[in-house]
Amino acid sequence: MQQVQLFIKDGSGVYQRVELFKDETISLTQSIQNIKDVSKVFTDFTKTFTVPASKDTNKLFKHYYNFDIEGGFDARIKTDGLIKLNGIDFKTGKIRLEGVDLKENKAHSYRVTFLGDLVTLKDLLGDDKLDSLIYLNQFSTEYSTTEIKSHLTSNNNVTVGTETYTNPIISPLITHTKRLYYKSGANTGTDGNLWYNAPSGTPHNHGVLWSDLKYAIRIYCILRAIEEKYSINFSGGFFESSNTLLDGLYMWLQRKSGSFETGIEGDLYSKFVDNWELDDNILSFTGGGVPMILEGTATGVDARNTSTNTKFIDGYAYKLSITPQTSDIGIPYDVIIYKDGVEHYKETSIIGSFDSDWQDAPIIRSDGFITMELRSKDTMTFSDVYWSWTYNSGNTLFTGISRDNDTTGSVQILATAEFTITQQIPEIKVVDFLTGLFKMFNLTAYVESNGNIKVQPLDDYYINDTIDITKYVDTSSSKSDLALPFKNVDFYYEGNQTILADKYKQLEGRYFGQEEYKGDSDLRWVGKDYKIKIPFEHLMYERLINQTTGGDLDPIYGLMVDNNLNPIKGKPLIFFSQRLSGDAGDYTDISFRDNETTHSSIDSYFIPSNSQNIYNSSTQSIHFSAEKSEFDGSQMLNSLFETYYKNYIQSVFQINKRLVKKKCFLPLDILIKENILSYVIIDNGKKYRINSITTNLQTGESDIELLNEV
Repeated sequence: MQQVQLFIKDGSGVYQRVELFKDETISLTQSIQNIKDVSKVFTDFTKTFTVPASKDTNKLFKHYYNFDIEGGFDARIKTDGLIKLNGIDFKTGKIRLEGVDLKENKAHSYRVTFLGDLVTLKDLLGDDKLDSLIYLNQFSTEYSTTEIKSHLTSNNNVTVGTETYTNPIISPLITHTKRLYYKSGANTGTDGNLWYNAPSGTPHNHGVLWSDLKYAIRIYCILRAIEEKYSINFSGGFFESSNTLLDGLYMWLQRKSGSFETGIEGDLYSKFVDNWELDDNILSFTGGGVPMILEGTATGVDARNTSTNTKFIDGYAYKLSITPQTSDIGIPYDVIIYKDGVEHYKETSIIGSFDSDWQDAPIIRSDGFITMELRSKDTMTFSDVYWSWTYNSGNTLFTGISRDNDTTGSVQILATAEFTITQQIPEIKVVDFLTGLFKMFNLTAYVESNGNIKVQPLDDYYINDTIDITKYVDTSSSKSDLALPFKNVDFYYEGNQTILADKYKQLEGRYFGQEEYKGDSDLRWVGKDYKIKIPFEHLMYERLINQTTGGDLDPIYGLMVDNNLNPIKGKPLIFFSQRLSGDAGDYTDISFRDNETTHSSIDSYFIPSNSQNIYNSSTQSIHFSAEKSEFDGSQMLNSLFETYYKNYIQSVFQINKRLVKKKCFLPLDILIKENILSYVIIDNGKKYRINSITTNLQTGESDIELLNEV
């Protein structure tokens, strides 16, 4: 028998050992990839078990059975837990209180469930959407002819803190409304003909209009924003900047169909935006390159409003003081305060100087990003912009001031629209975004001993090291079942409504990029259909030809319209991008419309694609099937299925594959082995992979499901 010890963290953050019933069984199930549901990432979990309602346990759970207690234990959230075996740390995770059993009106036992560390990630993310990732606003830029052209044609770097991002924002050749084409010698105006005629020719108003384009953001930047907001760290290589595959993936920043809008009441506003990051201590409140300066301390009554002795939640409050320069005193402006993207305070149509009342400030009590936004429809300059805050600690009043200014002592709102990332990023939950990436690349994850979340493709997770369990297996009985729980596996993207993708479905009878794997036989398998849906758009791109000569050209572009040529929002669009540059080869010059009447020639531009490199069909694609390249018609064999799913799925469909169920008594040195699920299991000379393992922690008795290696 093994000694099982359960620890639960109390309200002060200290692990408290919880008494266990002597005859209670704690049964833990482990699985990383389960054949019954291949699209999910699993975490460890126990069956619900009971612990006695001892004096210490009642104190820990604050007599949960008594709902009249104010400030009692909150069972709506999970609590940190730890399981030890024979005094050795075995599993960390979360404890969920299910309820209390009473006998004769007295608490007898508490029902609890233990969940592995990975469940913490889902708890952290909750229902938050990508627009809550305020870190992304550090990549915001102007929406203007100059900036769109620059991000279409040139490489760019953005430094945030100590990290420099290469090409975090681009404006690829994806149009929200206008169809593009190329026809030399055709001087048609105000349309999408990308042929650039000589400067002496007329007219000069055809090509891709700057406002037909929108920005896109690197997927890696979104992942970094998730790490920053939730204080987590992805490791393992796949979600890191060193991954060249991830490096080329982007998300198109389209929140609504058609042309760009700021998201502010339907109007184009110019804005000044500054962000502050709240760290663990309010006194380290800094941001925007301007420190929040401590001004001093005072004692006694609340100094913010001594006349009425107004009190604020936990002693936190802030106020704003804004002064336009004299020449702009009559221009109306708005001021808005956000906490992690959620509006907290707003004043509109202000004219002249503004001093707010003290505002109750629970937003300052927790870590995150606070954003102050000044906006106006006109260019204007402010001579002073102050943000002041106060914080009571006991009888001491701390006061801080941040004065935002540049070297000239002023803050300017320029006459350009701001493309704020969080206002333009597609509406999708953070957890759904991550789930989509996990499903695309068949990723798995687990929490390392250092707290990092290691993310890697399933094939990379499995190792060739072996564990021989032959002498621990109960040979009195076992089962050998059909491994195949489904007759086919269907992989596809949810978004396939654009004009070319829809035409493809009509002609081919399946979605663009869809893979329907039914094994290597024409036989009708037993089982059910299994569908893996990706919550992203899958756009079919078009390579341009010269309609005058019939010759192929370099540019590939995307069009986000339906069969009726109406703009559509679509699902969040993820794509590869590469820059075709006149510096590196003889690429086609195309016409860029700087405004409604003039255009210019460009020979460098970022193009969208479904493959890493349009000139190399052997690079990775984000199709699930082996589709033909939109660039040269060659077969792209390195599909998502081929690279990330085939080894696992194909083996399951083999005729001699079995799901073997055995009972064994595993010793402690095997039970506590880190990442036991990654090992090759050997029993009586045969090799297996673990599908799942359920262990009685007291006895070491394990019901283990194994897939034989073929």
